[in-house]
Amino acid sequence: MEEHPVEQDDFIMVDVPGDLSVPNIGLGTLGTMLKTFGFVVHKMPHTNIDSWENILYRTILDIRPRFVGFSIHCTTVLRALRWVAKYKESMPRDTFILFGGPQSENEHLDSRYAKLHNLQYLPVDKDIFRHPPNSGISEILLYHDTSFDPRYIPCYQKWDISAFEDYPIITSHGCPNSCSFCGLSSVFWQPREMDAIIDELELCTQFKPRKLTVWDSNFACIKNHAISVSKKLAQIVRVPWRVNGLCLKDASDLDFIREIVKRGCYQIYIGIERIDNDKLYIKGGEVISIELAIKIINEIKNIGAVVVGSFICGLEHDTEDSVWNSFNNAKILGLDNQIWGLAIPMPKTQLYEFVSLHGHFLKDYRECSFQKPSVAFETPWFSAEKRTKVFQEIKSELVGLNADFSQKQISAFESAKTGLNK
Repeated sequence: MEEHPVEQDDFIMVDVPGDLSVPNIGLGTLGTMLKTFGFVVHKMPHTNIDSWENILYRTILDIRPRFVGFSIHCTTVLRALRWVAKYKESMPRDTFILFGGPQSENEHLDSRYAKLHNLQYLPVDKDIFRHPPNSGISEILLYHDTSFDPRYIPCYQKWDISAFEDYPIITSHGCPNSCSFCGLSSVFWQPREMDAIIDELELCTQFKPRKLTVWDSNFACIKNHAISVSKKLAQIVRVPWRVNGLCLKDASDLDFIREIVKRGCYQIYIGIERIDNDKLYIKGGEVISIELAIKIINEIKNIGAVVVGSFICGLEHDTEDSVWNSFNNAKILGLDNQIWGLAIPMPKTQLYEFVSLHGHFLKDYRECSFQKPSVAFETPWFSAEKRTKVFQEIKSELVGLNADFSQKQISAFESAKTGLNK
């Protein structure tokens, strides 16, 4: 790795308490990069949403770091802005505040919420880490790393080990499917270097995880890469694992499914999103009948994995009737579990442009998340009131539909564990 002339500068990484409970992979990767620049990297001690603000402030006064870096994603940018507005004037004058993460580019394009807190952004690039300024400035440094360096292995040493009972890993980046609501629609898919994956898997064994989750947006874009990853998982970590992102068209390759299940995959999460006119529009625009989808899902279950399907309520042309049609058809697919969320119009997506032209925004995307759903927009043919009603009724029905999922999941997990130990 290239080294840079920074000597013993402190950087506090802040994972703002938010809606996700998994360790922040992006923040861990940032920690590794900062170490290559010569920073002494600290991670704010794990705390809850009620006490993190004061603990962070006291930590800053104690360490007096050169940078305090906030990872902003989902609703966390609003909490980070409130913290800066509250404590900025009493911060050490030689400490810089930096925002980075999945939403940093959006913040650059739309700084309304920063201005509401009487704050300004100063966009910076990676050079800020190579040559840190000598004195503090009034703006928030806004860092958006558009590159993808597959060599970096997340630096998790300062995290709470108990957070890694379910170890998170990314083995590829981007997605080719261009879903209308997805912020990754313009990011090309590329595999992570296998050497880096192997290094991370060897590193993760020190956390003694009970299981592992592959958080790729499209794990099986190139199946040979996915199978190679599954072999290394079985050889090095030897714990059951689940795939969080898989397309139905890839899951229909049952030889591929057999390969990854044989190597410890116990759960497959398939993005379905909607069912229109009694057909599933699988990624890339291809169409599949409900009958074929039922056959594929049942065969995956027979191979030994539980199958979770994700759906979104209220996409572009949805109506109350179309959402109910999608839900009623989803019930007959034979899924072990259904996850439903409300559509969120993220900037620079097709859904955002559609709402701009045909609908009415009700909430900014920074006030919404899939973990805590809220109606973010409406259209003349599908009001906010109807969206709320449909979603609440679907969530109520899901309680019964998903009632025995935990037991199915435990059974598949134990079977995978037994297979790995043979």
